[in-house]
Amino acid sequence: MSRVRRGFRAVALGIGFTLVASLAAVPGTAAADPLPIDPARERSQVLSLLRTGGSMVRAAAAQALVGSDADVHTFLTTGIVHLKQVDDRINTDRLLASGGPAIQAAAQQALDSSAAGALPTFLKSGWQTPSAVDQRIRIDQVMAAGGTEVHKAAQQALDAGTTDAYKAFLKSGWQTPYATDQRVRVNQILATGGPEVQKVAQRALDANSVDALTQFIDNDWAVAAAHDQETATVEQLAGVAKDAGEEATRETHAAQDEADRAAKEAEAARQAAIAAADAAAHAQGHADQATDAARQAAVAADNASSAAQQAVGAANAATAAARVAASAAFFAASAASMAGQAASTAYNAATAAVLDKI
Repeated sequence: MSRVRRGFRAVALGIGFTLVASLAAVPGTAAADPLPIDPARERSQVLSLLRTGGSMVRAAAAQALVGSDADVHTFLTTGIVHLKQVDDRINTDRLLASGGPAIQAAAQQALDSSAAGALPTFLKSGWQTPSAVDQRIRIDQVMAAGGTEVHKAAQQALDAGTTDAYKAFLKSGWQTPYATDQRVRVNQILATGGPEVQKVAQRALDANSVDALTQFIDNDWAVAAAHDQETATVEQLAGVAKDAGEEATRETHAAQDEADRAAKEAEAARQAAIAAADAAAHAQGHADQATDAARQAAVAADNASSAAQQAVGAANAATAAARVAASAAFFAASAASMAGQAASTAYNAATAAVLDKI
């Protein structure tokens, strides 16, 4: 937007207007004076040309004034004709270089013409209509690049349809609407930005200058937004790492509980097996006792199988807990890496911002 702002300040035909104003005041070629010659009157004419003529005419006029009365007379009767033609071509070339498309076309047409009065006519009045066309084009460009208020002010100037209205807008009429549009844009960015964007936007608003608002929109906004994005990413990763770490702790505790329970079940099964073996030893020759011993042995076997299954489950839980813990470590490492990158990027952005202001 800073390029648009610089473009707003360029009034394309300013140089041309100055040149035309000076040329309009240049007297025509002096006619041959009747005898007797009046040296005082001729020197007065040359002095007027020194003040109002083009660069070539002024240089020759200054030289004639320090010469004799005959030098002054020769300048007025013969020398000025060619010098004024050179000045007309120089001034038309300047308008060609500094003007808009319409002025350039008209100036080139005058330069290409072989008619004796083509250049004087263009410099006297031929530039006016093309100048108005160029001013309308420039206002259209400003309106297209500006915000709501600039658009409104530009349309008012176009609707007025006068060169004075065009000049007034291009000279300074765009400035207040442009400042309003910049402030509105910064407020819009502040309303939707992250913490860093909001802080920097508010600082630009508090500065209460168009330069501060434009600096924020053109440069500071991007740096602040990048900082907010990096900060959000790191915080998210840190949150994931924290959650994963807590989950790993819970899984580890669960695995330990399952392992303890499996150990107790295995010990109970071992004790049951010992009891069954003892019962079987004492049941020799007694059918009822033998049946009870067999039943106790079966129960002990079931308990042993259940304990084995519990041990396998505990091992699986421990494995899962290890995987979760590894993921937590990975996310924590990623978060740390992103934090380092964010700090480095923020430092580089701050350095670049400082260098831009130098």
